[in-house]
Amino acid sequence: LRTQHDEAVRKRFDREGRLLEKLRHPGIAAVLRTGIEADGDVDVPYIVMEYVDGVQNISDHVFRERLGTRETVQAFLQACDAVGFAHREGYVHRDIKPPNVLVDRHGRVKVIDFGVARAITVDAAAATVRTETGQIVGTMQYMSPEQFLADPRGIDARTDVYALCAVLYELLSGVQPHDLRGMPVHEAARTVCETDAADVRQCNPRIDERLASIVADGLSREKSHRPDDAGALAMRLRGWLSSSAQVPVGTIHPDHPDREFERMPGVETGHTRIMAGGGGVVRVDEGARPKPKAKPAPSRFGGFIVALLVLIDLGRGKNRMGAGILAQSLEQMGHQVPDLDDAQDLIALVHAVNTLRAQKKILAYHDRSDGGLLATVTEMALASRVGVALNVDMLVLGGDGVSDSRMDVGDSKNWANQVGALREELTLKALFNEELGVVLQVRATDRDPVMAVLREHGLSKHSHVIGKTRPAKDGNAPVLEIWRDAKAVFSAPLHDLAQV
Repeated sequence: LRTQHDEAVRKRFDREGRLLEKLRHPGIAAVLRTGIEADGDVDVPYIVMEYVDGVQNISDHVFRERLGTRETVQAFLQACDAVGFAHREGYVHRDIKPPNVLVDRHGRVKVIDFGVARAITVDAAAATVRTETGQIVGTMQYMSPEQFLADPRGIDARTDVYALCAVLYELLSGVQPHDLRGMPVHEAARTVCETDAADVRQCNPRIDERLASIVADGLSREKSHRPDDAGALAMRLRGWLSSSAQVPVGTIHPDHPDREFERMPGVETGHTRIMAGGGGVVRVDEGARPKPKAKPAPSRFGGFIVALLVLIDLGRGKNRMGAGILAQSLEQMGHQVPDLDDAQDLIALVHAVNTLRAQKKILAYHDRSDGGLLATVTEMALASRVGVALNVDMLVLGGDGVSDSRMDVGDSKNWANQVGALREELTLKALFNEELGVVLQVRATDRDPVMAVLREHGLSKHSHVIGKTRPAKDGNAPVLEIWRDAKAVFSAPLHDLAQV
């Protein structure tokens, strides 16, 4: 930014620097230093900000990672929390758009560019820096009706709510609420001020009515119909997340894209194009998701359908811990990083999943390589709101883990000769390694045909039945249990794990 000693620009720049010094929040990119350098007859203002590693804007992040609806809302909530903090501090951003909502390589959101922000309670003189002549501040595609009116007195936290919901609309549908491309400002203003955005479900029929209603309220032309601030919007979205989790019957809910099947990187098959993704696995296109059966099979828990969890371990039991968070913390679990020893295993996995999908044998599917087995199973349990009993016996053999008889049927073994300390280490490795692999949720009645398909594709040596779903008991919260040697070595209610 270079300017001819413009006093108004200097004031605006100084105001931005002072503002950002107050906005210290994990979701707001920190400003480390600001200043103005003279270069001849021009001023060169500068801002030193924290470095955001592996940055991309939130729109690119959602579409490149092919996030499902729930995952998209969860990522978007980080932006709501950051903007909500600014609102509580008395500031409005006024230019929220995907390029100003960044995501680092770890999936953490950082909101940037509060340069056009204004204090909600700021004095009138300061408020006229950009608007005293009716100058429009913002980016048209995400601007609220009141911004087009260029009246600073009409701008408040609900202006940011409108922009946030415009961003969310785009993330959920792939299009913007209003098509303003090529329009002059006065036509864009008429469109935004006089017409409502189309229902987001017209662009994405998978969106359920409640989520569509939240988006529509946030995009209301009347400020009074919008949530009061970003915090109120976040509260409504979290309520939707809580109430829209998968019903506890072990089947895929048709309104929950986060239960879609996922695709493995770099493989072409006759059914679908397999695309590379950020955690080793990304999601498959709409239409590939199987439909739930109209009448679920009976189970010994009445209306609750017992489902088994099957781990397909492409790490072949090596449980390499290098670069994992647990290995870094303990500094004693080796330095070998997870790897794919045979690319044919990946191809076989894709073909096996396609076959099982066509046979409607898979209820849910989750990548093990992004966080490890414990995180994977916990996320599945939270999404389904069911208890899980996870048995690690088949994962702590201490050998090469390639026996068909052991992997297919999960026979109990005599562990008396195992050393206790080694068993504990093997358990930690089994739960926290991030080797490439997937966890399938299948009906207990489908166990044999599922294992038969995995055997046909050469995967039985690396496939383990590692647990099963359980209903909550006596009205209590569902529980995640970890079993080893016929004993429960860990147990925690899901609502406690959700806070971790």
